[in-house]
Amino acid sequence: MAGKQDRLAAGDKSDVRINVRLIDGVMPAWDIVNLYAGYSFKFVSVQISAQNVFDQAYRIYASGIDGYGRCMTASLSVKI
Repeated sequence: MAGKQDRLAAGDKSDVRINVRLIDGVMPAWDIVNLYAGYSFKFVSVQISAQNVFDQAYRIYASGIDGYGRCMTASLSVKI
């Protein structure tokens, strides 16, 4: 999560990586929910995850790259 960024330097306001997201000169706050679970039993391991559960649009400050949308993964590992 990140709080709103409302005290930006002039250079930040003119930076295209940031300016695309500005609303009235403020970089909006964002928060996402990620869930992870896993279980191991003897030689078998199961893991599942759900990332950005509510599919929020976000960008880490000045990264120039939007965060990923909703994503779910599952894995099964067997050790022999």
